[in-house]
Amino acid sequence: MAEKARLVENLVFIDGCTRAGKMFLGNLVEGFENVEKFLYFSLPEQLSYINQLGLVSKETAKALILSHIDNFVYNRVIGRNLNFRFGDKSAISNSPNVKDYLRRLFEEDGDPAVKFIQESGRIFPFAMHEILPNISMFFDIYPNLKVIEIERNPIDLTYSWFQRGWGRRWGKDPKAFSVPIRGEGGPVPWFAFKWREDYEKTPEMDRIIRSMESLKEMREESLEKLADKRRKRIHFLTYEALSTKPEPELEKISDFLGRKIVPEMKAIMSRERFIPHPRGERDEKMKVIKEKASEESYSKLLKLNEEYEERWEKG
Repeated sequence: MAEKARLVENLVFIDGCTRAGKMFLGNLVEGFENVEKFLYFSLPEQLSYINQLGLVSKETAKALILSHIDNFVYNRVIGRNLNFRFGDKSAISNSPNVKDYLRRLFEEDGDPAVKFIQESGRIFPFAMHEILPNISMFFDIYPNLKVIEIERNPIDLTYSWFQRGWGRRWGKDPKAFSVPIRGEGGPVPWFAFKWREDYEKTPEMDRIIRSMESLKEMREESLEKLADKRRKRIHFLTYEALSTKPEPELEKISDFLGRKIVPEMKAIMSRERFIPHPRGERDEKMKVIKEKASEESYSKLLKLNEEYEERWEKG
């Protein structure tokens, strides 16, 4: 496949595990100079999964990602793809710039929209799920890409996944839109491909913990292979830090993006939920997890938690 003439260059991917806090982070990212409200568009991330599994060639995946992101951004700039659903994190009602987005409904499309995308210096953020295992492909497509990677304590993630049913919904719940792969007894999530033969035999809580372990291993393996120049284009932060002491984290994001925090950030923050540090709730979560996990899986989670705290939560 041939690569089309590209439209969008200034992309930021807001990435992390399911339930890590990407929607929360996405709203805050709009509070920086000349940054669009974040979008969620699942096709690019899913193409990266199936490419990693060898089910579609890298050239095909890259061509489709480039074409569809260009199309998605163009439609957004002319007023299509606006989310009017009140209560959604990505709804334009949550934006302090809602009038600007509504004005686009009446502006000229075609070349004026293309000129705006190419010449305004506007950054277009996309929320993604677990793309670090295949991040090199995205850097191949977009050399100027920046990634903000939000991490969250594995105990909190495991508990949240259990509460949301992510140990049993993949491929079976019609509201779970990620493309599954074929396992021994039915559909399984893409990140379980190395242990798909065991997936159906594994109890729900154990599945979730092993999923945490698998995703961590794939992220680390991918990052180890990444050139330093590209590694510096990924900014890591934690949900715990952002939700409890946001100001220092927002300053770091400002430096990373090279964009100033704008006055509208105050309005954005007034609508977001900032919380006490979640470690105070972990004992209760651990009781639930321990009751439903095998001893081996519970030990793995304790190790994942220890490694996370060593990296992020000292003191």
